[in-house]
Amino acid sequence: MRLAAQAKMGYYPTPDSVTPLIAKYLKRQRDGLIRVLDPCAGEGTAIKLIGDRLKAETFGIELDLERGGKAKEILACGLMNGVVWDRDKCNPLLVKGVTKKEVKRSVHVEGDLEKHIETDQIKILIHAFDRKGEMFTIE
Repeated sequence: MRLAAQAKMGYYPTPDSVTPLIAKYLKRQRDGLIRVLDPCAGEGTAIKLIGDRLKAETFGIELDLERGGKAKEILACGLMNGVVWDRDKCNPLLVKGVTKKEVKRSVHVEGDLEKHIETDQIKILIHAFDRKGEMFTIE
């Protein structure tokens, strides 16, 4: 990852002009409570707009404390750098969140040229309880 990307922790927010276009194509499949999760929520603005469009509870995960603090103000529940927050105290209780960064390296040879490629992948695993007290996992 380049230094500029590392400084931003790989943060590339969805442009404000793009989120309404995405939301326009999303439709509810059923009545009742639905929840949406953004595993890379940033400041939470994109998932908030989509949640409002779908009339859904919004959940977010963010590693950066400053961006997570902003998301905390507008989303119902989430995990921020290992700290659980629940704005309304009525959502599922997140009991454990695990973030794991995997770096994959590969070399591709094209003629006399060698390309060294490094790919970062962040895996997030959340264990939570629903309102009935049953545990479920989001991966």
